[in-house]
Amino acid sequence: MSPSSPNGRPTDDDLFDVSHLDTELSRRATFGGTLVLSAQLLKIVLFFGVTAILARLVPPAEFGHVALILPVFFFIVDVSRNSLGSVVMQRSEIGHDEVSGLFWINLLIGGALALLFCLSSPFFVAFYNNSQVVLIMLALAAPMFVAPIGTLYEAILGRQMNYRAIVLASLGSEILAAILAVIAALSGWSYWAFVVQIVARFCGNLVFVMLATKWRPAGPRVWRKAVHLMKFGGDLAAYFVLQEGTSALGTVIVGRTLGPTAAGIYFRAWNVSMWPMTRVIGPLRGVIASALARAMDDDVRAKRALFRTVTLAAMISVPLAAFFSTCADGIVLLLLGPAWIETASVLSWFGLILLAAPIMSTLESFVTMTGNTRSLLRYGVFGAIVSILGYVIGIQFGMVGLAISYSITQVALALPVLMIVSARALSGPWFATLRGLLGAVVPFFIEAGFIVLVVLEVRGQMSEHLSSWPAIVDLAGTGAFVAVLHLAFCLALRSSRDELKKMAGLAQLGIRKTLGVG
Repeated sequence: MSPSSPNGRPTDDDLFDVSHLDTELSRRATFGGTLVLSAQLLKIVLFFGVTAILARLVPPAEFGHVALILPVFFFIVDVSRNSLGSVVMQRSEIGHDEVSGLFWINLLIGGALALLFCLSSPFFVAFYNNSQVVLIMLALAAPMFVAPIGTLYEAILGRQMNYRAIVLASLGSEILAAILAVIAALSGWSYWAFVVQIVARFCGNLVFVMLATKWRPAGPRVWRKAVHLMKFGGDLAAYFVLQEGTSALGTVIVGRTLGPTAAGIYFRAWNVSMWPMTRVIGPLRGVIASALARAMDDDVRAKRALFRTVTLAAMISVPLAAFFSTCADGIVLLLLGPAWIETASVLSWFGLILLAAPIMSTLESFVTMTGNTRSLLRYGVFGAIVSILGYVIGIQFGMVGLAISYSITQVALALPVLMIVSARALSGPWFATLRGLLGAVVPFFIEAGFIVLVVLEVRGQMSEHLSSWPAIVDLAGTGAFVAVLHLAFCLALRSSRDELKKMAGLAQLGIRKTLGVG
């Protein structure tokens, strides 16, 4: 631990000392996951409420203008947020000056990306033949600038496993953004309501996490002390350029080929399907990363943590994938309204992505925490090639064909290769680790297929009755049915049964912590 200052108060380096967290690591990680999941219950209500309101106030044709730019924006932001911030959690030892150096580097990165984003606006005007994208891009430069800084502060909180502060900051910024977006839409601002929502969410989150950490960086000159960390962050940034870039490419291709309205429909389907990843699995990834980072000092602990986190990811992915695949029509009617019904055919296939995405996110975190970012980068090149191949084939059959092709390539090709990369990240026989990963994942994939078939059969038998039910009743009934089937499977499988017991034991404590009453 860093020494205290002469007056007995902790020094700046004490904030980054994590030796005291090695005790009860499993309990801390499980508690953090439970806390995050408990907080997401509020976000679920908030997301569905705000999305339903905005979708009815802003039709697909108007939303399409901002949808042309949002994939590019989120691609750049995700790359900047998932590079240098991970260094803070990955390294077992890091000091105040090094983190301060990362702060100034992140500040520079954010400013450079925002400037480049603004300067590229004429290109996108010509590419889409749409002059309205210029002002949208200028407005989105502000959240692009602050995003890397906010991620660094979140990483500091994650390093200390201060999940309560992370959850409250995220929830607070979401509520602020939702209120301002609805006000803007009701005031007739059309698609600008979404711009307002994004700006408020990123800027609000930065303010909240800065207040929570109470950490302030040293002067700009210390940036040199973080230069040696750039290799780790550089490989990771390159990986996310490939990963996020190919994800965003789908909407860009649709917008270029089929126009703004089709781009709005496709992006909305992608956004709704990825909501569990960005709003639930995303926060859990921070919990997983900090837990894995503390277990990297021993291969046995690391392998045990890998199998456990992959099992948890699979447990989460199955009901999400089954629900979205079988209830796309009802989700669209309830959430977006009849004007967006074309979204359902795309959304149902993105349910397949939800089956693999939480597992892939967990594996990415594991490889990152082992320090094998170069292997992750090589996998990113493979994944980009596979994704582009899927796009080239799929776009020949329109939006739905593109969604089908992309989803299949991710599950059938990208995920298995990532599992091999993860197994090889540990010392010892990698095939044994791969066999353990397959043993943790394959049963859940079989379960997902079984649940989808059963639900489709039951819904087919009850189609005459379901057509007369309100969408919310249909979705609630189907969701409950999926949950019961999944719970029965988890109770029958030993690994998932053990995890359910641990989560149940901490659920009440997690809710109390989230609400600030315990």
